[in-house]
Amino acid sequence: MFRIATLLIPLQVLLVPGVASAQTQEVDPGLSALDSLLSLPVEAAAKYNQRRSDVAASVSIITSDEIAAYGFRTLADVFQTLPGFYVSDDLNYSYVGVRGFSRPTDYNNRLLVLLDGHVMNESFYGSTATGTGFGLDLSMLDRIEVVRGPGSALYGTSAMFAVVNLITKSGRQIDGVEVAGAAGSNGTREVSLLLGNQSDGGLNVMGSANWSDVRGADRYFSEFDDPSTNLGVAEGLDWDRWYGGRVVLTYGGFRLDLAGTSRSKGIPTAPWETEFNHPDQKTTDGRAFAQASLDLKVSEDKQLSARGFWDRAWYDGIYPYESLFFEESSSSTLGSEVRFLWDVSANNRLVGGVEGQLHHRARFGSWDADGEYFSGDFPFEQGSVYLQNELQLGPAGMTLGVRYDAYSKAKNAVSPRAALLLRASRTATVKLLYGNAFRVPTVYEREYFHEDDGIVLNPGLGPETIQTLEAAWEQRLGGSLLARTSLFRYRISDLIDLVETPTDPLLQRYDNISAATATGVELELTGALDGGITGYASYTFQRTRDETVEVELSNSPAHMAKLGFTVPLQPLILGTNAVYESGRLTVQDTRTASHFVLDLTLSSRVLAHGLSVTTSLRNVLGSDYRTPGGWEHVQAALPQHGRRFYVDLRLRF
Repeated sequence: MFRIATLLIPLQVLLVPGVASAQTQEVDPGLSALDSLLSLPVEAAAKYNQRRSDVAASVSIITSDEIAAYGFRTLADVFQTLPGFYVSDDLNYSYVGVRGFSRPTDYNNRLLVLLDGHVMNESFYGSTATGTGFGLDLSMLDRIEVVRGPGSALYGTSAMFAVVNLITKSGRQIDGVEVAGAAGSNGTREVSLLLGNQSDGGLNVMGSANWSDVRGADRYFSEFDDPSTNLGVAEGLDWDRWYGGRVVLTYGGFRLDLAGTSRSKGIPTAPWETEFNHPDQKTTDGRAFAQASLDLKVSEDKQLSARGFWDRAWYDGIYPYESLFFEESSSSTLGSEVRFLWDVSANNRLVGGVEGQLHHRARFGSWDADGEYFSGDFPFEQGSVYLQNELQLGPAGMTLGVRYDAYSKAKNAVSPRAALLLRASRTATVKLLYGNAFRVPTVYEREYFHEDDGIVLNPGLGPETIQTLEAAWEQRLGGSLLARTSLFRYRISDLIDLVETPTDPLLQRYDNISAATATGVELELTGALDGGITGYASYTFQRTRDETVEVELSNSPAHMAKLGFTVPLQPLILGTNAVYESGRLTVQDTRTASHFVLDLTLSSRVLAHGLSVTTSLRNVLGSDYRTPGGWEHVQAALPQHGRRFYVDLRLRF
């Protein structure tokens, strides 16, 4: 059944045109600054563009102007400033926590990231890159949509805490060529190219390319402070190199999207009991995809969309023990989606679709000088169907949705959602939200075994699930401020951990043995003045518990406070971000200290001959703070980046 469905749906893609994926949308210049911000469309919440006030979720939007003014260099920089989000870095990968949940070394597989609607989570570990591993230059983005809460009712696996959609600038928006170069602390060197144009015949072209190299600083770890381990100093191992490219072509209703990235990173922390300060220790990750879509407006009240894609991801790791140990994984996927939108009446809209995916490669291997340690390829298939109904009755709106996901090698999942929106007044909206989401076991959790390590398979391994309740109040305060208050509670069941088997304590397997709960509140104030001043302030409190052992969850700050603003100082723009977090519990039952980090960015508008300059000072106060590591680290907590300085030059033709 799976193979037939997966192969037939791409044929429909060729035969049935559809609604184009997320597109940029220009704002009416006559609107006030705040109205311009609030009028930006949100596509990720319903798979079509909505007004922010109509979205059945708590939403944040980060514009291209904010990305530039605040000097954001990675997605992790963006997430660090959002209410309810926080970031960890183990000096190899960057991890994002949402609403108090971030299991160390989960590779972000409970957060779904989209690039113009294309899923960026790879299919072997379910991971998505949020740091330099993302590999693409953020200057190509028009905006970032962040939709909090469960999203599996539309998107399936991994959309447990939020769906993030990265919307690309169109060629018409770019309308020219931009060449950029950057230099900064720790031997940072970067170059990038952005180009775009729309011809008189209607062909719209966007292209982006970038290359970056960071030499990195030496790192000191007191846990390795011994003459046999170089007195705890990892020399020249915190280097980072990445590159990427993207091309998007649109013509009429046709869209072609091509992208590829690669990133290599030295590892200074000696995880997994590897040899400390070994020059060969590194990981390499790559990603490539191609997607084609067509669009058709069938009638005034009906639209169809269809897309087909190919996706590839790969990983290589080198880990030094007595000899070098090598590890690799790779996955390839063919998939498609057909979606319809039907306005049944003036106040009732249906959105539904069917998806098919053939994961024809899901390979993992490891070996050393003595021979092969593990090797296997575990292809699988997936079919999904979803339906969502939105009904508007006067000032009240109701959204009901459900999705069914069937897997050839994993348990099936049903994901419902419900929302009630009430416009209490012209300036206030109340949102009552319920959602259920899941994460299917990764190929590694489902298929890896090794007798020498005492790891065996668990044929009964099932998906993790989350149930979330949320009540949100959004209130306009005058003409320039928007306030949001969200109360949330969630429970995660069947969390997957590597544990002893029930019959033999010498053997381990991945099993659904844990549960967690959280209760919290988010307070947010967003401002946009007509004079060009913008800003935000937020406070988040969250209380998380591991229900299995009745203790606080690790890597979960109870308090977070954030403040940011941009001020035009013609011809310059000053951008400031400040973040405070309380301490976090580590997996070794110690606690990190609370910390405060301040960032400053001074950028120019376009100067003479198309030149613009941006200078950024990150961690201005040189805060020496740490975030929890995973079980693979000797260190309970790992030092984060200190004070850094960057200069970016951008030339526009």
